[in-house]
Parts: sequence; C-alpha cells; structure tokens
Amino acid sequence: MNPYVTNPGDIPATDMYADLPLYGRYFPRQDDFQVDLQHVNSLSTASLQYWASVVELCNESVRIYPADEGGRDVFALGSVIVKSSHLHDLGNGQIKEIDFSYADANEVQAIAIAKSILKDIRVPDIFFAGKVDGRQVLVQERLPGVGLNVAWQYLSQGQREAFKRQSREILRQLHAVKPTDGRQTRSLIVQDPNILSNGRILAVEGDILFSNTNIDPDLAFMHNDFNESNLIVENDRIVGVIDWEMAGFFGWKTAGEVHRRFRTPQREQFVNANLSEARLQEIMSWNDLYDDGMPELMACDTCASIASTSGDSPAEKQERSVLVDAGSLQKSAANGCLSCSLIQGIVQAGKTGESNVGSVEACVDKDGYLCASVEYYPTDGSIGALDLLYPFTDRETPWELIPIDKFTNPDPPTFESVVPLIQTWIQRCDLDHSCFKHGLEIPAELPTRVIDVGDSCHDPHLYITNGETGQFTALSHCWGPPQMLFKRLATTQTNLLAHCERIALDELPQTFRDAINVTRDLGLRYIWIDSLCIIQDSTEDWSLEVSRMADIYINAYVTLAADLAPNSDAGLFITNTCAINGAPQARHFSQVDDTGICHQIFVRRNWPKPGKNRRQGDVDNHRSCYVSEASSKLESRAWVLQESILSRRTVHFTNAELIWECDNSYECSCRNPMGGKPVMSVFKAALQRSVAAGDHSGETSNLASSAWHSVVEEFTARDLTYAKDRLPAISSLARMLPFPKGEYLAGLWQNRLMDDLIWVNPLGHLSWELDNNSGASSRLDTPEHPKNHRIQGEYAPSWSWASISAPVAFSMVDLSDITPGWRVTGARCMPITANPYGSVSKSSSLHVEGYVLPATFSIVTATKSIVDQNGNGHAAMEVCVVRGDKAFPGRNKTWFDTGVGGQEWRAEGYAYYALVIGYQADMIPLALVLRGRDWEGEEVYTRIGLVRLDNWKGHEWKAGGQQRAITIF
Repeated sequence: MNPYVTNPGDIPATDMYADLPLYGRYFPRQDDFQVDLQHVNSLSTASLQYWASVVELCNESVRIYPADEGGRDVFALGSVIVKSSHLHDLGNGQIKEIDFSYADANEVQAIAIAKSILKDIRVPDIFFAGKVDGRQVLVQERLPGVGLNVAWQYLSQGQREAFKRQSREILRQLHAVKPTDGRQTRSLIVQDPNILSNGRILAVEGDILFSNTNIDPDLAFMHNDFNESNLIVENDRIVGVIDWEMAGFFGWKTAGEVHRRFRTPQREQFVNANLSEARLQEIMSWNDLYDDGMPELMACDTCASIASTSGDSPAEKQERSVLVDAGSLQKSAANGCLSCSLIQGIVQAGKTGESNVGSVEACVDKDGYLCASVEYYPTDGSIGALDLLYPFTDRETPWELIPIDKFTNPDPPTFESVVPLIQTWIQRCDLDHSCFKHGLEIPAELPTRVIDVGDSCHDPHLYITNGETGQFTALSHCWGPPQMLFKRLATTQTNLLAHCERIALDELPQTFRDAINVTRDLGLRYIWIDSLCIIQDSTEDWSLEVSRMADIYINAYVTLAADLAPNSDAGLFITNTCAINGAPQARHFSQVDDTGICHQIFVRRNWPKPGKNRRQGDVDNHRSCYVSEASSKLESRAWVLQESILSRRTVHFTNAELIWECDNSYECSCRNPMGGKPVMSVFKAALQRSVAAGDHSGETSNLASSAWHSVVEEFTARDLTYAKDRLPAISSLARMLPFPKGEYLAGLWQNRLMDDLIWVNPLGHLSWELDNNSGASSRLDTPEHPKNHRIQGEYAPSWSWASISAPVAFSMVDLSDITPGWRVTGARCMPITANPYGSVSKSSSLHVEGYVLPATFSIVTATKSIVDQNGNGHAAMEVCVVRGDKAFPGRNKTWFDTGVGGQEWRAEGYAYYALVIGYQADMIPLALVLRGRDWEGEEVYTRIGLVRLDNWKGHEWKAGGQQRAITIF
C-alpha cells in the first residue's frame, strides 16, 4: 500500500489505525470545517462565543486522542486540531485540571521561532489559545499529510533511515538558535512556574530538564518531543512538524536524553512480550535519533566571509561572496574544510572539455543559497568563458554554514495525484493569503452561463445562472487551429437548448473532460469554459460576454490552465515532453557531509529566459521550473494573457508537474524553490495597486500607464488566430485600469495620449547608421513575416497600435525626454459592438493641432535589399522632410508601421507629411508619419509610421512647415 494515502476511504481494514480513520491522516475536502478568519487570535466577546461554538462541535466522533485525568483530549475537526477537556467530568472539583495556559503560550512562541528557521517544513498556525467556559482550549491548523508513525508500517528500511536523516537535519537547524534574552539555564521559552508540580511532566523528566545536577552548557533550541507521531510526511519527505508544547532551550544532549527515556519505547517494557531481537530493534529504531551528536561546524579562512552564523539576521544572510583562486580553494578543500570541498566539487562538475580554472567567486544569493561564478580557460589557448553554476542537493541541505537548494524530480501529474495537492494549495492560500478573501466572505455573482459539472450519475449541462452567486472554476486553454482535425465542441444558437439539457461526457474534448473531473473532485459544482458558455455564432452575445471576462477570471475560485495542450482535445495530463530543470541536463557528484552521510550534488548552468519575447543574453532566475518555451502553449496565445493576469489563483498543468500561482506565492509540485514570478505578474501587481488607489491622476496614473505599455508589448508579441480579435482579447484588462471608460480610444488612453501614440513596430525600424553600410532593412514584408500588415475593414483607426498585425513597442523612445509639440483638440471612437473596449469604427478620428512638415522618402541603399511578400525587391528608405523644393535626407531614424516593402507609402495620389508631436532635449523632433489625400473636398490623413528627424535640430523644423489643424483616421 502507498504509505502516504490520506483518504480514509482508501485505508485497508488491516491497517493498524483503520479503526481511527481521523488519526494521523488528513485529506482536505471542500466541505471541511474552516475557521472564520475574523476570530483568529481574538478574545472579544463575539470571538469567545464563536470559539465556544467550535468546542461544542468536538465530540466523540472526532476525538483522536483521549487524555488522562486532568489532561486535554485532541479532536480532529475538519481543517483544525482542537485540544480541550470539555468532555471530562471534573467531579465537582475532585479532579484537578492541569493548567495548560503556559503550555499554549510556549507553543505559540516555539512555532514563531520554527517558522523563521524551517524554510520548507510547515508548522501549524495557532488560531486560538484561551479560556472557554473556564477551560484552556487550543485551536491550531491541521496539516495535510500522514503522521510518520502511521506511515511507518508500510515503509522499507531504507525509507525509515532516510526519514531519520531528515529528522536529524531538522534538529540541527533548530539547534542553531540560541536564547537572545540573556537566560543562563535550560528552560521552556515561556517558563511555567508550576511545571514540576502541575502534572504536565513526570518528576524524573523534570529533573533531567531543569535540575542543577545537569551541567551541560548547551542552551540551543530543541523541539523536545520529536517522535514519529509529530512528523507529517508525504512522498518520502517530512513536510510538517507539530506539537511544539514542550519546545525550549534545552540543548542537544538533554533533549536526546529525554527522547531516549520518555519519548520512545524502552526494552524493559517488552520483557514479557516474547518478541524476537529483530522485532525489538524495529520497535526501538527511533531511540537513537540523537546519538550521532551535534558536531561544531567551523568555516576556514577561505570561505568564512560567506558562511552564515546563527546570529545572522535575515538581511545579513543575503548576498555574500568571496573571490578565491583555484589553488587556494583546492588547498582548503584538501585540508578538510567541508564548505570549500563543496565549492571545489561544484567547480569541477561545471568544467566542459579540457580547461583550466581561473578565479572562483562563491556567492550566497539573496535567497540565502549558494552559487558560483567560475572562469574556465581552455587548454588550447582559446578565449575562456565565465559560467554561473547552481548546485542542488537530493535531500535536505547538509551544510549549516552554506545552505544549498534541494532538487526533487517530481512524478508526472496524474488525476489521482493532483486533486489532493491542489486542495492543499487552496487551503494554504485561504488561510495564509488574502488572494480570494472577498470570494470566501461574499460569494461572487456567477457568469451568465456555467457548466454544471454533474456527478458520477449525472452528465454535465449548461446552466443559465440568472444572477445567482456561487463558486466556480475557470478553464484557460488553447482552442487549436480552426481545421477540424481533432474533437471540438462549442455552444451555438442551434445547440444551446440541447446543451442546457445535457452534454454527454464522451462528446466533450479531453481537456474539457479533465477539467470537469478535477472540478468535481475539488467539491465545486460549476466550471466556466469559454467555448461552451458563450454562444459562438452570436456576435451580440460574444461581444457582451467578452466584455465580462475580467469579472469571470477575477471571481473564479481557481483557474485550471492547460499549459501544454495545443488544442481542446489534448487533455490536461500531458507528460511526454522534456524534463524540468536539473534532471538530464545537470552534472552531479557525491559529497559526504559532516555526519558522514553521502549526498548527490547536482550542478547546472543558468537557463535563458522562457517566453515569447526572449532576447539573446536574457537569463531567468535559476530556480524556474520551466526549461523551454515548449513547456507552455498558453504562453504564446494573446487571448490567454488577460486570463493569466486577472486570475487570482491558477493551477498550471505543465509538461512535467503542476505549478501553483496566486497573488502571494508561486510554487511547483516538486517542491523545488521557484524563481521569480512570470513576466506579467509585475503588471498584475501594478494593476492591483492602481485599482486599489482609485484615483485617475498623478503617480497612480503613471504606474497604470507604464503597466499598460508592458502588457501591450507582451500581448502583441503573442499569436492570434483572428487578427480582428486584437482589441476584444485585451478589453478585460483595459476595463480594469483606473481611467474613465470614455477615455479609452482603441487601445490608447486620452489622458496619456502623448505617451500612448509613440508606439512603433520594432521590426519596421530603419536607421542610416545601420542600413547605409550593411544594406540590412525592415523584415516586415519578407516571406518570413507574412502576417505583418494593416488590418482591413471596420476595426481600428490607423493611429492605434491595434490597427496592425505585428508586435509593437513603446520602449524605442525615451518618453521622459519628450516635450509636447502639438495639441489634441478632440478624439472620437465609436465601438461597433456591445463591448465599449472592443473593436471600433474605422472612421474613429483624432483631431490635432501642430506643425505639419511636407515629407518624402529617400533611398538609403542603391541595392534592392528588401523583398516583399510578392518577391519584389525594394531599396531601403528613410523619411525626409521637404522645405520648398528641396528634400533633406540623412540619419533620420524611421519606424514604418508595416515595413518598407508595404504599399502604404507607394500608392498613387497620396502626399506624405511629418506631424511633429514632440521634441527631445536637444530639440530633435519626433513626428508621426502621415499620408494624406483629398476625400470629398477635404484632405484626410492616416498614420503609416514614426520618425525621429535627427538632421533637424533646434527650431529649424518650425520654419519648414506650418501649424495646422488636421484630422487623422
């Protein structure tokens, strides 16, 4: 049997604890009792009444540990553990109840210390410690998982020894803490004046802990009840430590003595049991936990500057480094310094080919983990390289002085394994974060339509909510190409009523089926799937529901993201692609720690950043679990960007494991520490701050505008099946910005119009410096970029970035250095659907006043180095200003919206102009490139690019044109 099964329904009758299904195992469920967070650690009248009602729920059916007279029973009540004696009859005062107030206070303080030390090991939160009806009650978090004592019966000898090694490492970490209040004797953290007489401990135990006859000077922090029942385990790892009531400053030897004599079985207890020696050894296998002793660790002169000390504050434990030469490092390692030996092993593992090692800079990064920057010089005399190396261990870090990251190769996600993990993440988020606090306190209004997921006896069906409230999941997925090469399903006007009656599971694409089954097992009734919950052949319904997507993803209880699925029928569980960081790519070596235990140390180089806009030379945080762009299909899709930004909590189903992302954390199922959050989390944070501020000016507007530029750049770099979806696919994000709705102008904001108009197509850039010598030019119209064009029909005006089907950037020009040289006198944008942030009429216009300079185009290179989509060659061009009958070319930096090979500047009957919209500190003007023509007696203008007129410094450009009022469509 799997030792880590937590579901009571899966426990066999032969299990030692089968008659106590709640003891030692916790499987979180949606309907578990949850603490009302407003009463946590509150002693108000209302809160005391609430805690009294909680105690009343604790009866025999949930009691997992009955206490002796005077003690407290332990109850497993849903997601909490309650300690209370309310079921005990005190016999009119004849039975003296132990005062546990000091014990509870001690546990609160011990847990606070433990949380600051144990990075990857959970300890329970305390929700309440106080008197209820005159009796001391403690309510604490119930950690998901299995008690080691419960799992023990199914573990191999190797697994048992591994848990013992992990336990010793945890104890060593605790031992690093010494009292800071000047105390000179062993004691609990919160000293109980009646500890030797109130019945909490035996007299002989008190003699060991507190007697002056014990002269051991060690006052290090110890758990002091570190037995198997207080360790929560999962997948061969200790994931939690509970019951800190007896923790204090007792030292290694004293805690070890108490452990051997009072916390574990003694041989004399089995004298009459007629057990074999092998069986006795198995029963007492935990007795020697402390027997290895606690060696003193010392850093040598070489590595002392990066070694941590127990007195370091968190700030002092960050970003330390030491620069050493290879010879000194090798000598220190040979002399027995374990830390230098570790660094030397990392250096040797990082070598490629025949090379010598130059300098080595060992660093402890801002997260407190080791990395090494190493110079390698090939023996053939060629140019060397600087490599940044990161080590990982295969278990708890063995070095107290220089900690290194752990690496765990995860099992591929399966339906059976993901739901308990997701439930754990959700519960932790509900208790520790405020990501979904509003949805827990006040259920949000459901979307217009949702899928009622049904159950094993009832098929799903489309449900019209009519304004009801409730909780639901949302699916984020790729539809796949429109060709019908795989199963697809959408709601249309034809099948709407049929879908409201029933949707057979076998009709659903695999991704939908998987998402529905996960939703069912999470205990939720509804899921929102765009293709089923929006009437796809109704323009009116589609526009209306797209405008509501912000509310849908913000209010979703959790979003399920099918990261790897290329289409709706691929499923959530796809594991046949590349492994995550560290597995086949990492080199490794063996290293013996200070206790003689052998560790595998994995070493790998930094990875390039994943993502659509990755540039050469970019690097990501080394603890990212994505290894390549291929790990997420969703990252390439424009529609998905707003889904990922707006979702409060997302579970990513990736190629190797699950990844959890919420507003406050980012972690993966392998438990490896994650790197920085995804690129758009910066926008998410800025968006939330600007929305929370609620004002429309000043710093908040600047923040929102900068965030908007970032998201547009990322959005336009992604793929869209239909180019006309550009504005609808980003409309939900636009609606969330703290600007008035009427100021939204087809992807631009009226109060930030100067900044928003300075968008360029970075691939449409020509500059004299580059092109005059190389002949290189715009790639937009070459066969490799066939989609870069102006979108035709009713969609967006030419001055909007949404009017072209190409990536755009705002970062090509320093906006902080621009002085406005024009004035906007009016703007008109007319939505053509029910979505005010969606597509607009092409007759939408911008009315401006400014200097309009006649312009033409100058050939930069004589050769026709540019090939358009039709195979025709073109010479590289630049915009130049005309004064009188003379053009002034030279060194003007030009960005064409759709490329030099395009026809926007070549059509007959057009005149070309440069509209100066601002100038930089050196008076170099920045201008929109316009083309104009007569239309029904009036000259009309459209944008075709942006130019910086480098050869028109000072105010010369004012003499070359005239100030006019014009309208741009």
